[in-house]
This record gives sequence, C-alpha cells and structure tokens, in this order.
Amino acid sequence: MFFHREGNACRWQNTLQGLDLDFTFGDDGSLPMGPLRFLGSQIQDDIAVLDQHEDALWLDAGLVTFAADWSFGFDVGMKFLEVHGPVPRVHEEQIIARAQQFLMRLQPGEKYRRTNWTMTVDRRLDTSTETYPEWARDRATVAEDPALPDRLHLRVEVQHLIRLPRPGAVLFLVRTHLLPLSDIARVPAWRERLGHVLAELPEDMAEYKGISRYRNAASAWLLAR
Repeated sequence: MFFHREGNACRWQNTLQGLDLDFTFGDDGSLPMGPLRFLGSQIQDDIAVLDQHEDALWLDAGLVTFAADWSFGFDVGMKFLEVHGPVPRVHEEQIIARAQQFLMRLQPGEKYRRTNWTMTVDRRLDTSTETYPEWARDRATVAEDPALPDRLHLRVEVQHLIRLPRPGAVLFLVRTHLLPLSDIARVPAWRERLGHVLAELPEDMAEYKGISRYRNAASAWLLAR
C-alpha cells in the first residue's frame, strides 16, 4: 500500500486489491464510497471514532466487523465510561476514568498502543452480541470436547489510539489475532504463562470475558503438556 499527497491532491494505491485511486483531500465525493467505509475496506482493523466534547469522549462513529462480546450498534452514541460499564472493578478503581483522561491529553498526531485478550471457540472472529445465538452454545460444550486444543483460541486485540490532527477526535483501531492452544503449547513459556493466567484469573473477570465454563479445562490441558 502506498499513499502520496501534494497539497490537496492525493493518490492511494493498494496492490493487493489492484486499486490505484486519485482523490481530493476534503472532497468526500472524490472517493468511491463514504470515507469511513472506504478506510474500512483498505485495512484489517476495526474502526471506532471517539469524539471529545462535554469534557468526555463519546463513541460517535465506527465500522466494526469483529466485535468480541459487545455490540457497536448498541454502544454507538455512548460515553467512553458508559461503554466500559460492564467491566468488573474498573469503576471502583477509577481505571476507565484515568484511561479517558490519558486519551484526552493525547496531542494531535500522537498515538498509543495497547493489547487486550480473551478467548474464542473455532476461529470465529465475529462474536458480537448480535450473533450470540450462533456461537454461545460452543462455550458450554467445548470443555468436554477432545478437540479443545485445536478449537479453543487465544484472542488478542492490538489496539491503536491516534489523536487526529484536524478534527481532534481519537481514532481507535482494533486488529484481532487468533492462535489455538495447540500452537501456544509448542512454546513452553507461552504454554506455562497462559495456563497460570487462566487458572488464577478472578472469577468475575473470567465471567466478563465469557471463559468461565472452559477456562479450567484449558488451563489443565496447558499445564499438563
């Protein structure tokens, strides 16, 4: 992928898609579709836009296809603090409030990277609330399945937060990676670390992540390798 700009004249090339596009900065009509949808068609990340007003961050827009146990359609329009309302302990310990203050202090063009993790059955990327009937049953049965090491995946999100220079909003990008337990077990340090984390994770966090029904079986398999 290549991007070149001279003044307001821009050129975007995506050799993987065979795309060579000239467009004008600030002119949405020069793109083949809306800017957010076009951006989503060119990168692997999910996209959320956190605008800042009323001394808070708000989830104002986005394009999300790989939600992990949440619904963008439900959360859009909420405050940053409200979006994270279901997370155990974060309000008592002021974690989300401090995170919001940190993000609101980001300067134009400044970026920050973090990771988040949970687990997923059968390499399913879309575990949004809307698709719950399609995948919820697997959580209850995978612990007894001999194929658990191949079916159960560690799901890691690499998240980038970027303060956009012109509008001032924070662009929140989420790229999802999946790796089965059978592959994790090949690296002794990974196997041991994940096995102990699953065994020691507080029950309220395990319930929030949706792994409480199978985390003991996964931990036992990893630590027995």
